[in-house]
Amino acid sequence: MRSTLRSALLALPFFVAAATARAAAPVDLADRIVDPSARVGAVREDTTEEELVRVYGSTAVTRVVDLGDNAQTTVLFAGTPDEVRIEWKNEFRSPRRITVEGGNWKTAEGLTIGSPMADIEKVNGGPFDVTGSNWDQPVRVVSWKGGNLPPRLQIDLAPESPKARVPKALRSTRSFFESTNPHLRKANLVIKRLILEW
Repeated sequence: MRSTLRSALLALPFFVAAATARAAAPVDLADRIVDPSARVGAVREDTTEEELVRVYGSTAVTRVVDLGDNAQTTVLFAGTPDEVRIEWKNEFRSPRRITVEGGNWKTAEGLTIGSPMADIEKVNGGPFDVTGSNWDQPVRVVSWKGGNLPPRLQIDLAPESPKARVPKALRSTRSFFESTNPHLRKANLVIKRLILEW
């Protein structure tokens, strides 16, 4: 017991040093990289809203109060091409879901808002499966079919033109379609939002 306690006490300074080093590490405020395995800019799996205020400043961080479902949500850079919506797991700590709708963000492979389906297939290394669309529900990727893109990354798709509609053949949220489907090809769909669930 004493040996275990002594080992834990000896290890403690290393954990403290690591946490201090991370807190002191400089942050590139211009970084707009989406890395599904680790981060969205300065937002990581253990980030808190308080940390985001310290990093980006209070004017860039907006807390959203939704009395309907008691969701804990923070929006970064609201109303700009850098906008990111963060839903928290508990007391504005540890992101549960991050939704990227700002066009300045991109993955390391270059996927961003407005990227066409052909680019997604190229990065994934093959086709993928999506849901149909209905009313305000977008076409959403449901499986990468064992491709290069990670399961925690979801992508919503919509017609490139805001005035265009998804073809009637795709208007069913109960159906699934492979990205090679001719109707999907003709729909000229592009990325509408990137979603990470942690």
